[in-house]
Amino acid sequence: MRPPGYAHLTGVVPISAGNHQTLATTSDGAVWAWGGNSFGQLGDGTTTDRLTPAPVQSLGP
Repeated sequence: MRPPGYAHLTGVVPISAGNHQTLATTSDGAVWAWGGNSFGQLGDGTTTDRLTPAPVQSLGP
């Protein structure tokens, strides 16, 4: 059973959690992030906090 909002997140390989963010990598190589995003640290192109996983668009320079 999965919590609501996480049904699309399948095939998770590793997962990493910190104080304010969580990141997961799926078997197809996609990276998903959720949590606090005040400074754009989730890499989804916004500064919106995420309660459910959002795809990471950029891993930075």
